[in-house]
Amino acid sequence: LKRQEVLRRKLAVYREERKLAEEAAQRDKQRVAEAMAEEKRREQEQEAQRRERIRKKIERYKTEMEQQRAEKHQQEQAQLRLSKAERQSKIRDYLKKRQEAPLAPLNRSAEEGRGAR
Repeated sequence: LKRQEVLRRKLAVYREERKLAEEAAQRDKQRVAEAMAEEKRREQEQEAQRRERIRKKIERYKTEMEQQRAEKHQQEQAQLRLSKAERQSKIRDYLKKRQEAPLAPLNRSAEEGRGAR
């Protein structure tokens, strides 16, 4: 009887220790799962930040390229206007010279014609 009492107490102690060990193992497992979830969340956040930085860099690059294209287009248009203005100026100068001396070539050919006679 006494031996059974001792065995029951030992069994109760064993069951209590096993229960505490299982609870500790469960807590450890839960802590590990929480830590893993936290790590995964942190990695996702870092990835989102990295993507945002890349998106901003791409946006800045596109803006710069658009500005460069616009500046280049303006320069080309200005050069075109300058070239056009230069051509028009040369034409005006030519026409002005023609108007100032329209008879000069005629006089020369007339003089040559008289000299030939």
